[in-house]
Amino acid sequence: MSTFEFLHKLKQSGVKVWMEDDRLRCTGPEQVLMAEVREQLSARKQEIIAFLRSAASSEGGSSSTVIPIQPLGSRRPLFAVAGHNGDVFCYVDLARHLGTDQPFFALQAPGMEPGQHPLTSIEEIAALFARDIVAVQPQGPYLLGGFCVGGSIAFELAQQLTAQGHQVSLLALFGSPCPTALAPRYRAQAAAMNVAGRFVRHGSALVQRRPSEWSQYLRERAAARRADRERERHDPLRLRLAETTVDAFKAYQPKAATFPVYMLMPNDQPDSLLEDRPLDWGLFAKNFTVALGPDDGDMNTMLLEPHVSLFAQLLEKKLGETVPPQAAISAVS
Repeated sequence: MSTFEFLHKLKQSGVKVWMEDDRLRCTGPEQVLMAEVREQLSARKQEIIAFLRSAASSEGGSSSTVIPIQPLGSRRPLFAVAGHNGDVFCYVDLARHLGTDQPFFALQAPGMEPGQHPLTSIEEIAALFARDIVAVQPQGPYLLGGFCVGGSIAFELAQQLTAQGHQVSLLALFGSPCPTALAPRYRAQAAAMNVAGRFVRHGSALVQRRPSEWSQYLRERAAARRADRERERHDPLRLRLAETTVDAFKAYQPKAATFPVYMLMPNDQPDSLLEDRPLDWGLFAKNFTVALGPDDGDMNTMLLEPHVSLFAQLLEKKLGETVPPQAAISAVS
């Protein structure tokens, strides 16, 4: 479990951990701070202190949208926009596979805390992210990412940073739908072909498994979909943010880009995502490359084990080509 995951788990249990001068302090319910938890805090004391110091330094005390998933390391940091529901934890496994030398920050739009109101346009969200990213890393080049609908926000973020005179070295999109998919001429055809694509993809996945494993595979896929729906249904703030972000996506009109865009497809059958038209991002970016995932991958599993390890390898290779070792920075300014 990463330091970020450990501290988040404690926070969910009502435990607060903070730095006071050079000492690590914590408070929380007695039933939570049992001997085992105190032993874990003691054993992980130095890494927690390093994490808190790095996070505080990176955020500069002013950013509420930049979430340090893995703030340590000497490489140029990667800033990635969460999906439509603002779940930055979708990136935890990816950050872990990229390693401890790759700083990884997730971007979470406002609306997840009581009293916050979601922004209603992609441009507004991107402008807020651009401000906070520059506060963390004043100068480019910037490495950006976006998952699902968050890809449109990341695309606009790259546009705004570029317009401000900054260089964007790479925008990595994880299966992100393109707004062109909303054009009426695509809807009926895309829906029919997407259903067929799902049959092909899941059929291929079942063929690779023993018949005795088929029911388990189907149960796991159904459970994952139910879990996503349940999380949003029981979290009204997350549901509100998701609905507002989707509405903003529907109104967004991307423009031609000069920065490179790297599309990571969740599987090796592009037609299976025809309804979302992720490859249409190539219409807006002259420098557009594509990497394909495993044949049984989909948007629900691409950033989870076991598929996430492949996407981490693909992304790490692309980052190595984009930012040579000599261009790496020792720390975020």
